[in-house]
Amino acid sequence: MITTHFDNDTLQIVLTPNRSASWKQNCQLLLALGAVVLLIASVWSYMGVWMILPFAGLELGFLSYFVYRTSQRSYLKEVVYLLQDTIKIERGQTAPITQLSYPKDLCEFVIQKPKHYWSPAELNLVHRNENVVLGRFLSKKDMDELTEIIKDTGLKYRIRGRTLVEKQDPFNL
Repeated sequence: MITTHFDNDTLQIVLTPNRSASWKQNCQLLLALGAVVLLIASVWSYMGVWMILPFAGLELGFLSYFVYRTSQRSYLKEVVYLLQDTIKIERGQTAPITQLSYPKDLCEFVIQKPKHYWSPAELNLVHRNENVVLGRFLSKKDMDELTEIIKDTGLKYRIRGRTLVEKQDPFNL
């Protein structure tokens, strides 16, 4: 998701991944799936197949871990500030963890076209020999919106590559 805010010659672009479910909804899903798994495991255990209990516990443990990791990554945030003479990038979740700052006149945005039309493009900020990828977590629609915002700012940019697999419709739909 992209939000922009313009204030006093400063353009602020906030990039966040699409969140299909909140942390509370993920916990509710884990509780529901956990109840089903434990119900099935307890029925099999009652019937004498008690060896299913450790595997049910492992399943719930792995499921909980990966739901937690996925949910945690959905709260990442990148904030790009286009100031008067500087481009500033902040990354983090609740507070900036990394902060990068570059002089605007020595920077260039490079838009790398995707190889397949379903994939999003890649947006890089290039400063001398340093290359910073922006919005890795954005969907195709959001990345297209971000590239249009960058083009509209009047900053230097170039487009690299070409899409090898164009839209194909094998069923003529």
